[in-house]
Amino acid sequence: MFDALASSFSSLLQDALPSSSTAKLTPSNIAPAIAEIKAALDSSDVADEVSSKLLRDVEAAAIGSPLVDGVGPDKLFVKVFYDELVKVLGGDPGNPDDQSLPPAPVARRGGGEPTVILLVGLQGGGKTTFAAKLAKYLQAGEVDVAESLKLPADERAKTLTTALPKTNRKVLLAACDVYRPAAAEQLEIVAARCGVPVYRGAEDGSEDGDPAKIALGAIRRAKEIGADTVVVDTAGRQETNEGLMEEIRAVKRAVRPDEVLLVVDAMTGQTAATVTASFNAAVGLTGACLTKTDSDAKGGAALSILGVSGAPVKFLGTGEGVDDLAPFFPARAARQILGMGDVVTLVEKASERVSEKDAQRTVDKMK
Repeated sequence: MFDALASSFSSLLQDALPSSSTAKLTPSNIAPAIAEIKAALDSSDVADEVSSKLLRDVEAAAIGSPLVDGVGPDKLFVKVFYDELVKVLGGDPGNPDDQSLPPAPVARRGGGEPTVILLVGLQGGGKTTFAAKLAKYLQAGEVDVAESLKLPADERAKTLTTALPKTNRKVLLAACDVYRPAAAEQLEIVAARCGVPVYRGAEDGSEDGDPAKIALGAIRRAKEIGADTVVVDTAGRQETNEGLMEEIRAVKRAVRPDEVLLVVDAMTGQTAATVTASFNAAVGLTGACLTKTDSDAKGGAALSILGVSGAPVKFLGTGEGVDDLAPFFPARAARQILGMGDVVTLVEKASERVSEKDAQRTVDKMK
């Protein structure tokens, strides 16, 4: 998904950066790089307001950055751009765990009550398939952030994400799309491949046609079978409309979800950000999940969603298989986009050496 952006920035970082002999970063010597960044963002369908803010933040941070011993202005600019890119994507460039621990983990409810995750989105975005993928991920692949943070920092840094402690949830899927023909059957088929049970409504038919009642019934069933998480798959529409939003609001009022996740097609470009903003305004989102990221999507949606809605990207759908779901790591994405992780690492290590020297000078003065 980020290949187009990476290609654009590859030429930028070769041709438009300030000269390595430049004494400091100034508005004039970073202007060519800023212009190239803008062109790359525009061509990748990044929302205008997000692009403008990113450019302002990069310029402000670059001009105010002190030079670091052993690091030229060109490499310093790359590091500044990387830091701001991580922030736009929802990460913290100063967090060493951002490479291994998801910065936006899925909520977990305490008190013995099942966690409820409400999925929303337009028709055709891959929501039903995503519901089953998410259930499987929560059962077998979700990193237990709290337990992982108990490990020593150096051990966490050396441990593959797949080897970190897992939550191993027990999940129940709720089939609350009562409009699309065979929607519940589709969910059952995909869920069976993931080994996850599906609740379709009360056997006596008392919940038929009412998504809110089905969702509540799923929570009761979860308690009966010992499931600790309920993933609610709701109906989509061809476009956002008040009827859809009111139905989702009714389900939300009934089940009081811990997460409201929007499932959105990455190939829709700037429309993905617009749809996210619309859903967020109507029902309040806690996160977004991009599907079809293995396609020719330009990557602009991932950069835009947090900025236009305040909801972080939490997952990427990376293929058609039930295992093709990955938590979103902003720092990893930023390094992939820039294609210059070695430069970022160089500047980080140089900055650490400078900090150590400053600390030692402070200690010497206190003697």
